[in-house]
Order: sequence, then structure tokens, then C-alpha cells
Amino acid sequence: MSSALDLIRGAGWPILAVMAAVVLLLVLRPRGPRPGEFWMADVPFREGSGSKDRPCYVVGRRGRTVRVLYVTSRDRTGDDRYVPVDTSGWSGRVAGRRSWMQIAERRGADPCLSVRRSAFRRYLGPASAREKAIVASAL
Repeated sequence: MSSALDLIRGAGWPILAVMAAVVLLLVLRPRGPRPGEFWMADVPFREGSGSKDRPCYVVGRRGRTVRVLYVTSRDRTGDDRYVPVDTSGWSGRVAGRRSWMQIAERRGADPCLSVRRSAFRRYLGPASAREKAIVASAL
């Protein structure tokens, strides 16, 4: 340990500046979406072309692709493919808006969508333990 300190003392401020820059990059780098979180992302439509900036739940990541379940503010009461989502802790214009997350698809198809990692715009908040358990049992 003392040899590393001697090297830093001998080299002076350039070594300290590089070390400080590395620490800042590690601390300030964007972390990206993680499973169990809600994010705003440019989510592609299931059918046809195009996409929409909407809230989504992160199921998993693989490389540059993230698997998500989409969230809608359209009332889905009574549709067992959707579960209500607590948005009270979210930020921005979607905070507090009644919303539902799609956990199943017709005819047993996979309800998850693939979204480019670069399409994620803003972190909304963590999923509750209840929401995580519902997703885990549904998938």
C-alpha cells in the first residue's frame, strides 16, 4: 500500500486528477433500467410499426435489449390480463395517474416486449413487493 502512495506522491497532481475522474465516472454514470423498476421508454407497438413513449415495467436485460411489460392509463378494470399499478411514488406527469400493467396476452402469448436499452428515458420508481410477486407468478 505504501508503494502506491509513494507513486501518487511522486507523480503529483496528474495521477490524482486521473483517479478523481475515474471515481466521478463510476459514481455519475447512468445506470440504466434494472429488473423490478418502472421507466418511461419508447415502447414499440405489438402490431404494425411505430412506438409510444410510455411507462413500462422492466422484467430483464440481455445486452442492449430490455424485456418489459407495458403500462397503460386506459381503464382495464375487469380484464384479468391487467393488474393495477401504484403510481403514487412516480415522478413527472404520470405520477398518481390510475394505470394498469399487462401481465398476460391473449392465447397464451408472451406479454413481454423487447425494447432497445437506448429507448429508456427516465426512471419512474421501484415496483412494490406486491407488483413484483404478481409479475413473478404470471411469467
